[in-house]
Formats: sequence, C-alpha cells, structure tokens
Amino acid sequence: PIPGAISFTIRSESLGGNKRRGDYLEEALELELRGPASAKKKEIAERIADYLESFDGITSAWARVNYGQDELEFTLKPRAMELGLTQQSLAYQIRQAFYGEEAQRLLRDAEDIRVMVRLPRKARESLHTLDRLRIRTPAGAEVPLSTVADVTFVKSPTFIERNDRAEVIRVGGMPEDETVDIVGIAREATPVIQEMVNEDSDLSFVFRGYIAGHAESRRRTIIGSVALLFALYALLAIPFKSLLQPIYVLLAVPFGIIGALVGHIVMGIT
Repeated sequence: PIPGAISFTIRSESLGGNKRRGDYLEEALELELRGPASAKKKEIAERIADYLESFDGITSAWARVNYGQDELEFTLKPRAMELGLTQQSLAYQIRQAFYGEEAQRLLRDAEDIRVMVRLPRKARESLHTLDRLRIRTPAGAEVPLSTVADVTFVKSPTFIERNDRAEVIRVGGMPEDETVDIVGIAREATPVIQEMVNEDSDLSFVFRGYIAGHAESRRRTIIGSVALLFALYALLAIPFKSLLQPIYVLLAVPFGIIGALVGHIVMGIT
C-alpha cells in the first residue's frame, strides 16, 4: 500500500481518449458532474460510481473526488493587533521558521547552492513546535504563538478541475471487453443518474469521451441525412417542375431497395 494514498488509477489519454487493452481498443463510460463544491456533490459522485459498477460488464468505476488535505489556519487574536502584528507578518515568521530564509548563496561547479536558515528537521516535523514557537513583535519583544493567534485544522482542496468554466468531478467506469455496449448502458443509466443529480438543484451532468462522441456523430448523421433528402428533392423538383412528384419518387426509393434485396435473395445472387 502507498502511505496516505486514497486511490490509485492509471489512465492513458492517447488515441484521442481511447484506452488500449490487449489487441483491441476500449472506451470508457465517462461523465462530468458539474456544480459548486459541496459534501453533497461528492456523495452523489461516489453513488454514481457505485451505480455504474453495478452494471454487468463495467469494472473499475471511479469518481475523482477531491477529498482535500489538512491545513493549519492561523487567525489573529485582538492581542496581536495591539502588539502591531498583521496576518502577513505572522505568516512570514511561521514560514521563516519551517521553510526557512535564504541567508547565503554559493556557487559550486556552475550551480547555485542556497543556504537556508530554519528550525532543525525534528522540530519542523512536529506540530508541538507550534506550542513553543515565539513570534517577534515590531517592538522587538517575543511572545508565544498561542498569545497572538488561534490555530485550527481545516480541509483545503488539493486540486480544482474545471471544464467550460464549471467545477467538475469526473465519474466513469471501464468495460470488461469490446462486446460491452456502453452506449446502451449510458442510455439505461441516464434516468437514474438524473434522479440522483436532481437531489441538488445546483448540479448537472454531461457525458464525455466516447459517449459524447457517439451522440455527436449520431447528430451529424441525422443532419446530413436531412440535408441529403432536401438536396435530392431539389434535384428532382427542377426537372419535374412539380412540388409533389419528387415526394412520390422519394417515397418509392425504400421500396425499390427492399425489392432489389428480395430479388437477390430469391435469385440466389450474393
């Protein structure tokens, strides 16, 4: 196990989002949960991932939830302002103690070496050091940190992912093999996912990757087919000099194709 790790995922962004496994390409079922960050949003994202994994053929479902990391927040007390301390000067002294301040820079073999002055390693690795840390006031006096500031633990996001100016959580799952119909799974899952998302009025979702590409391809096919029909209608209407006769011809085309297929079958022509 990796100490401190919450999840471990290996993904490839090559091949335009396609993932290669063995000798075939597989596509991830992926969606984006959009909306402002909240505990409810994280919960819904995890539930969607669990729901996707319940489908036969879907494995390794994930939700890229930002659980955040612990941070220390320092808030000035009224006593600090009386002593002339500001948030900036307090933060600078704490950074100076733990990160250090450059005291000298040496040149060795054309490489700059910085000499940092800071607390010993053992002191920097212990939170108890904050109990003993002393802050210097503008007057030159030193006071305990606890006298001038409150120290609290808070959660801070480790990353923020946005797409189209919306804060998103990516959720998805991988198919077991090339026979899995992820388009059909997405179609079946959409009402249930929409029901989950409706629990928070600020949230929405949109499919990405292969599902989005498939929907876009289908939309273009429909538009192209309609445009082709209008073009054929125009080409027929001009010589016929009629608005109705081209419609009769176009309606007869499907029957002509069916008749040709039946004729080939009857005659044994392949």
